[in-house]
Amino acid sequence: MTFKTHLISICSFLIDFSIIYLFVRALKLITSSLGFNNEVLIYLCVCLLYSIFSATNKGKSVGREFMQIQIANKNIEYSKIKIFTHDFFYQWGIFFILPMSVFQYFIPINILILLVIFLVINTLSWLIFRINIVELFSNTKIRKKTNFHDKNKITFVLFLSWIIDLTIVFSITLLVEFFLFQWIFIKYIFIFLIVSCLYYLASYIIANKTFGKFFFGISISLKSKKTMPLEAVLKRELLFKFGLSFLIPLLLMIALGWNDVNMLMIFITIFNIIIAIVYYSCKKELWWNKFANTKYTRKNLSKKNVLIKYAVLLFFLGFVYVNILVNNNYENNTTQNFLGFNFPFKKNGYPNNTNVKTYIDFLSINKLQNPKNYILSLFEKNDIVILCESNHLEDTQWDLIYSVVRDSLFINKIGNVFTEYGNTKNQSKVTTFLRTNYQNDTMLQKSAATLMNYHGGNFYRFITKLNKLNTSLSDSLKINLFFTDIMPWSYLIYDKPPIEQLLIRDSLMASVVVDWYKKTKKKCLIITNYRHAFAVNKKAIERKRFFSNCSIWQEFFFENEAQYIYNNFPDKTSNVMIYGDANNFLNLAIPIQNGKWRTAFKSSSRPVGFNFDESPFGEDSFDFYPTKARNMNLKYKDVFTGFVFYRAKEKNRFSSQLYSKYAAQKEYNEIINHKNIDTILLKERIEKYKDFYLDENNILLDIYLNWYYYIDIILFIIFTFFILLILIFDLLFLNQNTEMPRIG
Repeated sequence: MTFKTHLISICSFLIDFSIIYLFVRALKLITSSLGFNNEVLIYLCVCLLYSIFSATNKGKSVGREFMQIQIANKNIEYSKIKIFTHDFFYQWGIFFILPMSVFQYFIPINILILLVIFLVINTLSWLIFRINIVELFSNTKIRKKTNFHDKNKITFVLFLSWIIDLTIVFSITLLVEFFLFQWIFIKYIFIFLIVSCLYYLASYIIANKTFGKFFFGISISLKSKKTMPLEAVLKRELLFKFGLSFLIPLLLMIALGWNDVNMLMIFITIFNIIIAIVYYSCKKELWWNKFANTKYTRKNLSKKNVLIKYAVLLFFLGFVYVNILVNNNYENNTTQNFLGFNFPFKKNGYPNNTNVKTYIDFLSINKLQNPKNYILSLFEKNDIVILCESNHLEDTQWDLIYSVVRDSLFINKIGNVFTEYGNTKNQSKVTTFLRTNYQNDTMLQKSAATLMNYHGGNFYRFITKLNKLNTSLSDSLKINLFFTDIMPWSYLIYDKPPIEQLLIRDSLMASVVVDWYKKTKKKCLIITNYRHAFAVNKKAIERKRFFSNCSIWQEFFFENEAQYIYNNFPDKTSNVMIYGDANNFLNLAIPIQNGKWRTAFKSSSRPVGFNFDESPFGEDSFDFYPTKARNMNLKYKDVFTGFVFYRAKEKNRFSSQLYSKYAAQKEYNEIINHKNIDTILLKERIEKYKDFYLDENNILLDIYLNWYYYIDIILFIIFTFFILLILIFDLLFLNQNTEMPRIG
């Protein structure tokens, strides 16, 4: 085997590996909603089916077919058993399924490690034996076939035409979205699907081709005729491409309980692409053409039509300019922008219609408390109050937290604060820090920086204020701050705790609070973030007893720090959600309830705090966290006791961590005498840090960037970039007097 063939075989394997991994993740999403969570078994089944497919298809896996190589026995041309053995037992079994079965822990980083190990062993095998390790074990060989570039040229052109059509559909969707969202809310993905369907139907009925296919001179017709009658168009586009590919899977998954439509569409799109690639690798035909009995043909356009093609670029540039004008008039914010767009770009928020009126009416009630007073009022009936941060990096929420802590009621009756971050090993350091009277602010800030390596400056602002507050209080009234985490929070040492500890991290953090409360019986405020603050109450647990063993239920709701605390002290614990964005499965921040809450608070603009079970907000389905399935039917009042709205998302800010280089150098001096320390590496890490100081006049450096609000313009820029590449490709390679072959 030559080195070139070895590289081609590696590329072939990576394509097959990617397809298998995507199938595994997709099936995991489906099975987890049904309560099955064994990814190793799912991986084994997918590898088995993929190996059977390859063996029965004469060894033509998608990767091998795309890279135009084939596997053959050294003595005979083709053997199903040999190919199946090569794929399932040696390629997938020894190097992936067996190690995963031993460790029983399927996470992306573990799969990546196994992949790297496999590639390294494969390369070493080639260097020593001039043959890949799998071929060596299975007594097979890799053989190069024809040049795949020429063979798949028409397929590549079809893909480019699809990019053009997708760009046009996206542009039309933006326009339709803008006009509809003045009166009614419709999920963006549904608008996109409807526009897509109408665009393709209209294109084929009017011109027998979409603009993308016109761009490359591609025509579609029945295999037995030169035309495309209306019934054939409806059958091809509505029944097969739209119905079987998207609508039926979408409705089925919604019925199974999935509530993240964006995730569904990404999953269905990836799944369809994989199916199309697999089918094409076997039949050299797109499956919808096979079922609809249609074919593609291509010929070059006349010079007049070529000019029409290039005019599309002017349309996109003009569309961007129009969106800039519309957005900047809609968003009254000239201090922050992104590529000329005022923050946030997402101009089409939830409309202020009848669906929002109930929420606005509730927020207008005069008896509602402000956030600080509401949080303090919870201590009247509870000993433990848990605050859920809106975002670790956000600054202004810590102004709210400090306003609670410095209140005389908190000082006299409570006086204890626990934080998610900060290693418990540093508890003596933080206790000493809060009881030390520093000579000046610089010494105070430097000392605060040495306590831990945090994400930004908000927590340091809080603890420096807390230190100054304590200096004004008697010893009996000084505020206590407790760290709860097992993470190192180190400047120089990046090693995380063992995996068995990370799996029970929340229970360990909760045990710090539980053990302390059992001993002291004192009140305390706990600040933690997102999932750690979830605690499903007793009523919801009783109502959903059927799902008590469901893997999603267990993973997202029963293994949280707040849940452990609540389970120990259900009548003495409450948890409060600070307003922020929800996350979807891509960890992309999105507005709660599709922006309905954002519109209500924007109309009211009044900082408030209230119990969820006394408000319409509490009746909304819980969409704060990407649970992937909604068969648990949780509401916000089931997970949180209360809610506070402090300030609008647009006013959220973040700041830089203070004196991090100073703290890193101090940490280095403390560990330099330890054995097995790579001093050169640690010094390099020290140089990456910078020293910032706290200054109340300039601490708020910038608005926290939420990429969700820019997703439209980002996608538009990506599509425009593709269009430019397509234009260049068309001018250089396709605009010639040659015809491409017919493809079924």
